[in-house]
Amino acid sequence: MPNAGVRATRTPTPAKPELVTPTAAQLRQLADAAVGTPWEIPVLLAATTGCRLGESLGLRWARVDLEAGRVQIVEALQRVNKELVFSEPKTEQAKRTIPVPAWALTRLRAHKADQAKRRLALGAAWVDLDLVCERGDGAPLLPDSVSHAFAKIAKRAGIGCRFHDMRHGIGSALGKAGTPAYVTARVLGHASPYFTAATYQHADDEQVDRALAGLEAAFGPAT
Repeated sequence: MPNAGVRATRTPTPAKPELVTPTAAQLRQLADAAVGTPWEIPVLLAATTGCRLGESLGLRWARVDLEAGRVQIVEALQRVNKELVFSEPKTEQAKRTIPVPAWALTRLRAHKADQAKRRLALGAAWVDLDLVCERGDGAPLLPDSVSHAFAKIAKRAGIGCRFHDMRHGIGSALGKAGTPAYVTARVLGHASPYFTAATYQHADDEQVDRALAGLEAAFGPAT
């Protein structure tokens, strides 16, 4: 006989993390806030190219062209069954070449020079994986550690966003600059520009005001 005193309960659906889309100025601010920390370079890469966390941690110098200002995304660092593994992107579109702003290239050059000094000092203790982002001895950074550290960096910068939100920031910044969605999709590694436009490009108040100004121009002066 059913117990009349027991009520059926429904497990609450976990709330999705609130999306915060950093502006271009805030992306620069986040990159600046990470300077001098072990997480400076993964934050710099995400804040300027929109690459995923695993893509930044899996980037090797062989895929960086500092003269042309390009990085090639061909693999990512992921944790699988408690082990770190390098794996190819799941789609062909995710394999891509991304442009890097000049100011970020300057920081990458400085980082490479500093890395060479550390490598020379450590000698045989250096872990030779050719990684751009490493923990100080050439070995990979842990994705979870970067995510947790970034939350503190973002809070210190006064911008409450997650690491992945910088990817949305790049998509929106490109859209605001007039970059076609199909080009932004290529930069972000999406298969569909429609997905990029719907998910990664967020209009701000300035763009809405420009839309209003466009309507005012289209309709002409009041009569």
